[in-house]
Amino acid sequence: MLAIAFPAHALEDAKLWPDDKPKNFCENQEKATANENLAKQHPTDERLIKLVALRAGLCDLLGKHIIELDLAIDVFEHERTNQMMKRVEEIQSSDREIDL
Repeated sequence: MLAIAFPAHALEDAKLWPDDKPKNFCENQEKATANENLAKQHPTDERLIKLVALRAGLCDLLGKHIIELDLAIDVFEHERTNQMMKRVEEIQSSDREIDL
């Protein structure tokens, strides 16, 4: 699940810090393919599938110029963080059940 990522921070003034300009993850076809392959390997992992689908949908909206990159980054990072926290909670819960 951690393999799927958009850059976490976007700067408002790209002219001041051109090296820190947010990168459009959608332009990296290798990572897109890797994410799809990861989903194929784990088709029952709902959290992973949700993130792969969200990324694909956001990339589609970006490609159609419906949303801005900053919004796509914010939406994806929020959901990715949310899904990671839920996964951690699941792992902690299952560890407690085993220890009992």
